[in-house]
Amino acid sequence: MKNNKGFSLIELVVVVAILAILGVAVFGFIFTGSHSYRGVSDEADLQYNAQLVINQVENMLIDSTKGVAYSCTDEAGNKKQVLSDKEISGTPNEKTLTIYSTGEVFNIIWKDKVLSLQKDNVDAGGNVISTGKMVRMADNVTFFAADITQAAN
Repeated sequence: MKNNKGFSLIELVVVVAILAILGVAVFGFIFTGSHSYRGVSDEADLQYNAQLVINQVENMLIDSTKGVAYSCTDEAGNKKQVLSDKEISGTPNEKTLTIYSTGEVFNIIWKDKVLSLQKDNVDAGGNVISTGKMVRMADNVTFFAADITQAAN
């Protein structure tokens, strides 16, 4: 009588092949899931940062006591005061939303897809006492627009 203990080579190859197929499938699910999570997480971070910037600008506008101005600078370096983007011809190199408050001027500057904030201190006559450093508010901002037609009335 023949006593067969163990597995044959064919049985081992079949088991390894089945495990390899299952391993590839599981790895595919994990990879796809982590890639989707990363994309959704990045999108949520961008939306959070955008909302944070909008809230900061909104608070500055609410606290403004002296007025608001909007300007754009063209490729030649010419700066023009406008009330909205409808008045801008061509593609501006830079846009600036200036918010005047008692003792402070906030310049929100959009240039090269970066939104920055510069806070200057001014005296009672509106003369700049000290210029603050430029602080990045957001990167990769592809579009920035303001409409201050209601503030002009």
